[in-house]
Formats: sequence, structure tokens, C-alpha cells
Amino acid sequence: MLLAVATTKYLPFAERIIKMLDIDQYFKFIGGATSGPERRTKAKVIQYVLEQFPAVSPERTVMIGDTKYDAEGAAQTGVHFIGCLYGYGTKEEMTVFCPSAPYINHPAELMGYIISEGA
Repeated sequence: MLLAVATTKYLPFAERIIKMLDIDQYFKFIGGATSGPERRTKAKVIQYVLEQFPAVSPERTVMIGDTKYDAEGAAQTGVHFIGCLYGYGTKEEMTVFCPSAPYINHPAELMGYIISEGA
């Protein structure tokens, strides 16, 4: 399993936060927003991250997120989506873009889902 970050946070800030949380060793790549127009939307960031791994198809990729922007970006790029209900967004907002996605309530459920589904 390959883990990467796709965030619309400005890349230098995202890198700093991930390093401060001491979780940077878990991610193969961190993709974030730029100050220019090339990566301001979630879909553009997801696409950028996908481009870093040409052997990985969108169909074998999962965006795990907690906002409608995460769900919308996943839908626009053709990647699967798992909605996290313990974050900022609501299920109602996310299901607009990913109605058949699984939605989980706790991080422990996420790991269980990934392991059981082979995501």
C-alpha cells in the first residue's frame, strides 16, 4: 500500500504540519496547493499526486477525506472515496458527490474498512 497526501493547504505549510505531527515517514509523497492557479482545487491536487505515480491507476486509488471538497475532487478525478464523519464536513455534503461511498465514524473503522475491503 502506498500512502500520499493530497491537500489544498499551501504545500510548505502542509509539509511543516505533517513533519510537526511526526507522520511524514508514513507518506511516500505530499502534494499540496500552490500560490498559482495550477493546484488550487482538490481535483488538481489529486491529479498532481496521481501523476507522481504513473503505475497507479485512479481506479486503484482511494481519497480519504472529511469535506465536500474531498468528495468532489475524488469524483472529478475518478478515484474512490471514503468519507470520514469525524472531521469537518457532513455526510449530506459529501454524498452529493459520492453517494455510494462508505462513510465511517472513527479512525479505527477506517483501518478496519481498508483491511477488509483490500482498498
